[in-house]
Amino acid sequence: MTAEHLLQNLNAEQREAVLHEGGPLLILAGAGSGKTRVITRRLAYLILARHVDPMRVLAITFTNKAAREMKDRVLELVPRSDLWVSTFHSMAARVLRREAAAIGYKNDFTIYDTYDRSQALRAVVRELELDEDVYKPGPLGHQISARKNRGLAPGASDPDVGHVDPNYSKIEISYAEKMKQCCAMDFDDLLLKLLELFETRPEIGERYAKRFEHVLVDEYQDTNPTQYKITAALSKGTRNLCVCGDPDQSIYAWRGADIRNILDFERDFAPVTVVRLEMNYRSTKNILAAAQGVIEHNSRRRAKVLKSDAAPGEKLSMIESVDELDEARSIVATIRSLTGGKNIKLKNGEPARLSDVAIFYRANFLQRALERGLRDAGMPYRVASGLEFFERREIKDIIAYLKLLINPSDNVAFERIINVPTRGIGATTLEKLQNEARRLGCGLYEAALDRHVRAGFAARTRNAVEAFLGLLDRLKLLIDGRAESAVAEIVYATDYLKYCGDLGDAGDVDRVENLRELEVSAREFDTREPGAGARGFLAEVALVSDTDRINGDCDRVTLMTLHSAKGLEFPIVFIAGVEDGLIPHRRAIEETSGTDGLEEERRLFFVGITRAREHLYLTRARYRTQFGQRGGLFEAETAPSRFLDEIPDHCLQWTRREDSFVFKSSGNHKSNEDSQYSQIDPGGQFGDAEAQVSDEPALQAGMRVRHARFGEGKILELRGSGANARAVVKFRSGDEKQLLLQYAHLELL
Repeated sequence: MTAEHLLQNLNAEQREAVLHEGGPLLILAGAGSGKTRVITRRLAYLILARHVDPMRVLAITFTNKAAREMKDRVLELVPRSDLWVSTFHSMAARVLRREAAAIGYKNDFTIYDTYDRSQALRAVVRELELDEDVYKPGPLGHQISARKNRGLAPGASDPDVGHVDPNYSKIEISYAEKMKQCCAMDFDDLLLKLLELFETRPEIGERYAKRFEHVLVDEYQDTNPTQYKITAALSKGTRNLCVCGDPDQSIYAWRGADIRNILDFERDFAPVTVVRLEMNYRSTKNILAAAQGVIEHNSRRRAKVLKSDAAPGEKLSMIESVDELDEARSIVATIRSLTGGKNIKLKNGEPARLSDVAIFYRANFLQRALERGLRDAGMPYRVASGLEFFERREIKDIIAYLKLLINPSDNVAFERIINVPTRGIGATTLEKLQNEARRLGCGLYEAALDRHVRAGFAARTRNAVEAFLGLLDRLKLLIDGRAESAVAEIVYATDYLKYCGDLGDAGDVDRVENLRELEVSAREFDTREPGAGARGFLAEVALVSDTDRINGDCDRVTLMTLHSAKGLEFPIVFIAGVEDGLIPHRRAIEETSGTDGLEEERRLFFVGITRAREHLYLTRARYRTQFGQRGGLFEAETAPSRFLDEIPDHCLQWTRREDSFVFKSSGNHKSNEDSQYSQIDPGGQFGDAEAQVSDEPALQAGMRVRHARFGEGKILELRGSGANARAVVKFRSGDEKQLLLQYAHLELL
């Protein structure tokens, strides 16, 4: 392909970004504005037209999936395989695999995931003899990660926090020491250790700064302070730094992202060329108008207006349901109407399929009712969570073997597999090994190799430990070969399939299938990355992200959180739980200082809206089951999200469901009391909602009643009057429901 071809089908702003001569470049890319095309074309243009060596170009994005797609698209334009296109973490791991010795690590260090981190923290708490019910690994891990994202060293004081539990500092320091002893790094360490490498060994940092003539960073609004410093260090040699992002889509402050990185880019890297990509090629005009109406209420943003040449499209639909189960049923019914016998045609002329549909939610607990609704309807679905597969017991066991073979210092891996499959090595033996390892100042594997240590075991235990060591010796020959061969041989040599059967639970078949899938994954890796082998496969698995395993091969509805939806798009989107307390989250509403939390929630809603290409449905439950502060469940009345009032009236229509009745309104919603709804019964006949009230017999607390869906129950309390009259009824199932009398049609018993 010629350089001229690279500029075809680009608008004026996109061409300007591709042709930028050099120096700092800020691309403010609105949602659906073709930023990936711009970045890939710029990469290709640098190589074809400017004759930059591909190995002197570094492109960074935030997920493995996005990095692979970007690299594949560049290779279609420039057939060179030696491009550095990766995530921040993958890039850091790649550099550290070469340079780790400079900061006291072996090159074959292990990358710990969340589970491994928790196991290491659990061991630290025990060694410090602290209360394990007080110092739990999950919260500890989150605290340590948050501090690392802010660049705080283990045990360092935090100027933004007052008194700190002294035991916490001990745990943090001991955890860092254990990680070094195990020759392991967690995800946050990858970035911190890379920055440490550049700062403590400036000659190495300068070597990489000189190596990369051009540095491009996608999704720059999601960078944290450490990533900001790494980016600055890598680009300081030539100042040819191109960052692309959208402040309106900065939604990861909770994991350390700092929106100031992109808002202050012009000041920090002046002089800067700014290019705005405002033409949207994804969504209809109504969807864009809704998104623009919402996001313009934020103050911390860069002015940008989403434009489109597309048709207006259908209005957004806001569906109000009685409770979370009814909300799920309404979503399922709408999906059936879109993908059933009279299904709609999408812009591409194809009928809508289940794989064209995504359901987003702010909080994970909403997933339960949505899954139930889909299961009850027999509608296939998948929960988009790339970590789920690699968190399964059998997968983590085989991966732990790979980890220990590559890094014998990995105590967490050793502890996981020393008795998996079962070989007669119990907790007492492991505790003795741990004590001996501490005495000798070495890892568990090294302690087990010591014949004097093994001599202290009973004969049967000693034989079992020696058999385990012999197995590892035989398997070590595999780590420099193909990933598929290593995985398959570990499964075979350990007789793991028989172990799956011996577990004797309902997961037997799934475990075997999952192991086969792991082999397939390894084979695909061998094809994609020839020569990388088992070591490369382990590195990729360690850095898998939530959406890396999402694909469109199966005709299923996709469920995911709004945060996971970032970077994706679907023809048909549902956003469930559009209520105050969920969107925006109650934590943001309760903030007493500043508006940062509320503005991030608004950006999150904006991201959800702009994932939709053609059809967008917003849903809420008027009553939602929640957990009380003192435990237990209760059904609470909800309020519509305040963000709904920011959507222009002309692009939103409302629909209310009351049991089997549906109520529609063409106008926007301002309050429950002011909205006007017309009633539609299941047969399609219209009636007057108010007229229904007079037909109801007089009801009193204590009366026994029957409901068509919930069955028999007892009225506990009557509330409201007129159209808002409702009864609190406790049914035989134990559930309590608040029912609007004009629609409930309660039968007296």
